Amino acid sequence: MHEPANTIDRTSIPPRLSPAGVRPAHRAAVGFTVLEMLIVITILAILASMFVPRLLGSDVREFRLTAERVADLMTMYAKRDHLSQKPIALRYDVETSRLYLLIYDVDYEGGDEEPYWHADRNTRPVYLPEFVELTNVIADGMSIDISRWPLQNRPGQQRQSIDLILTGPANERVRITLPPYAVAPIVDGLGRETAHVRRAVDLNATGRSREEW
Repeated sequence: MHEPANTIDRTSIPPRLSPAGVRPAHRAAVGFTVLEMLIVITILAILASMFVPRLLGSDVREFRLTAERVADLMTMYAKRDHLSQKPIALRYDVETSRLYLLIYDVDYEGGDEEPYWHADRNTRPVYLPEFVELTNVIADGMSIDISRWPLQNRPGQQRQSIDLILTGPANERVRITLPPYAVAPIVDGLGRETAHVRRAVDLNATGRSREEW
């Protein structure tokens, strides 16, 4: 039998093309598999464990160096108190994040003739990085804000007992104490021995009034 004339051979029909005349391609799979995500997370965790402690350790070292600089400034404060005949003060400048040793004197280099409070030219101010906070300043047991009211001491006046508390990374704290009559502060929190503190002794009360000086 003969096939009808209108029979169509479907094997000879070309595949349908897109309007642009291009055969559509299969879309690539988008996204990550669970295994790929686990691999990426593991790599990031390893990198974090390598670099984060180093960054934190760097901040801790800088915090301890800053505490030592503050202790040096307090030593200069004590020396000024013992040797100078001019009023001195401690002041913290919030805008510059610096702790200053001030002196009430005539600034001859500035051409002034009247005394006023200015930074001691022989003592470098101490910069406190953003991760170092001057948590508290205590004078004779009372907390004061030395950014508003400088802590002053005048010649012939008994110096107050001063405590400066610094807080750094990982809540590390350092307490710097300058007792009256001491020539150097006591530093607690740096894990090292501090300077010997000289204290006043009542010779009469201790029965040593006849000892030779």
